[in-house]
Amino acid sequence: CAQKACGADAAAAPSRLALGSVHGCIMGKDGAVWCWGDGSLARLGTGDTKPRLTPTKVDGLGAASGITAGFDHTCALVSGAAWCWGSNQSGQLGLGVAPWSTKPAKVPLEGKVTSVSAGAMHTCAVVLGKLWCWGSDSRGQTGSGVVGGKKATPQQVSESSNFVAVEAGAAHTCALTAAGTVICFGDRTYGAIGDGLVSSDLVAKPTQVPDMANVAGLAVGGGHNCVVYKGGGVA
Repeated sequence: CAQKACGADAAAAPSRLALGSVHGCIMGKDGAVWCWGDGSLARLGTGDTKPRLTPTKVDGLGAASGITAGFDHTCALVSGAAWCWGSNQSGQLGLGVAPWSTKPAKVPLEGKVTSVSAGAMHTCAVVLGKLWCWGSDSRGQTGSGVVGGKKATPQQVSESSNFVAVEAGAAHTCALTAAGTVICFGDRTYGAIGDGLVSSDLVAKPTQVPDMANVAGLAVGGGHNCVVYKGGGVA
């Protein structure tokens, strides 16, 4: 959107975009975050639940370096910490039993967060190279090994400290390691785990995608994934 339409000045020209189910957010070059759309369930982080027809600045954040949006919640990466707001009905904010947060709240993670991604109703982050997830576990998407219920606070997925990025889909999650390999877990209905199987069976623990190496970048959709290889190829 144009700077004037977004209500941002020249210093806050949009540099990143994140879209949820019925809302959107942008991050300016100055790190400011602006959101608009359906404000119910507090997904806009504006301190209330009113809709916004134009981008409205989210107060209470420092300069963000990344933003991500789930169905009904939003998160930002700020100075090595994850901040989230919106619905917490499935524990996707990682704040325990609170039903929602109308303003950004810091996720209780110890150590520098380098990657955070919001799925439909769950969230994952990389902290000091380790993978953590929280929120809905209805399809095994938090990697806890147990399907069902929710994780109301962050749970460590693996003992490995070799992760560099994580991407959360609608009901599955994939993460990239420093070695250029990819692991996935959660809903296998559309083949999103990458293990060659399409079935209703759920994968509740991290599973390495076979025959995949030298990956430089990872993107996850609702039920599919794409990677960019270090040589420039895309799969």
